[in-house]
Amino acid sequence: LEKQGDKSDEIIRCMDSIIEMNIKSLTTTDDDGRTSVAVEGDDIMGLAWSTKGKAYYDLGKHEEVIKCFDKVIELDPKNADAWNNKGLSLDMLGKPEEAIECYDKAIELKPNDAQTRCNKGNALVDQKPEEALECYDKAIELDPKLLGTWYGKGIAFNDLGKHEEALECFEKALELDPNNVFAWNNKGVTFSKLDKNEEAIKCYEKALELDPKYGYAWNSKGNALAELGKHEEALKCFEKAIELDPKDSSAWWWQVGALMDLNKKEEAIKCLDKVIELLTEQPESSTMSRFNILK
Repeated sequence: LEKQGDKSDEIIRCMDSIIEMNIKSLTTTDDDGRTSVAVEGDDIMGLAWSTKGKAYYDLGKHEEVIKCFDKVIELDPKNADAWNNKGLSLDMLGKPEEAIECYDKAIELKPNDAQTRCNKGNALVDQKPEEALECYDKAIELDPKLLGTWYGKGIAFNDLGKHEEALECFEKALELDPNNVFAWNNKGVTFSKLDKNEEAIKCYEKALELDPKYGYAWNSKGNALAELGKHEEALKCFEKAIELDPKDSSAWWWQVGALMDLNKKEEAIKCLDKVIELLTEQPESSTMSRFNILK
C-alpha cells in the first residue's frame, strides 16, 4: 500500500461522509436501460472502513486503525486482509501476542498469503526467533522474492547466534533490493557480531550514502568505531544520531559509553539522566515495523 502522505486526513473525512450516508447499494444501467445492483451496501461500507483504517495507519494512529478494521471484520468476518491489518497495528502498539492471533486468523482464511506469514514472523522474531524462522521459511516457499522475509530471517538467525546464516540472508535481501538501507545496516551489524568491524563500517557507510538521515546506521557505525578504539569518531556518530532524533534513547545510551571511554564522566552522567528520562516516556513497539505491510 502506498502511503497517502498529507492526504490522509482528507481521505478520512471523505470516508466518514460515505459511512454516515450508509449507502445500501450502488446500481449500474446497461445499454438496454436495465438497472442492476453493482455493489452491495456491506461491500461499500467495508471498503470505506478499510480505506479509513489505512489512512489512520499512515498517520500512526493505531488505536483508530484497530477500530476501523474491527468494523470491517464485523461486516465480513472472513476478510483475511482486515485480520492482517488489525494485527499490524496491534504489533505496532507492542501487543505481539494479540497480533499473532489476528495473523493466524488471516492465514486460516488465506493460507497462501506470503506477506501475512512474514508479518507473523516479524511479531515472533524478538521473543521466539525459532518460530519466526518457520514463518519466514513458509513465506519464502510461497514467494522467494519477498524482501521482508529474507530480512526477518537474517534478524532471527542473528538472535540465535547463527551469524554466517544471517549474513547470507541479508545478502539475499540486497540481491532483491541493492538500495535497501535496512539490509545494508543489518549486514553491517552481522559483520560486527563476527568481529569484522572494518567490513561492518563499509556497510554502514553504504546505508548512510543511501539515507544520511538513517539514525540507526549512525549508531551502528559509532559502535563499530568504538570497538576499534576510535572513541572520538564514535562520539561524533552518536551525536549525529541524536541530532536527527533527540528522543533516540539508544544513541544517548551509546554516547554514555563513548564519553566514559574518553574519561568525560560529567558529560556521561548528563547523558545517562537523559536515557532514564526517555525510557520512562517511550512505549514498546515492534522492531520489525518497517517490513510490515498492509493488505
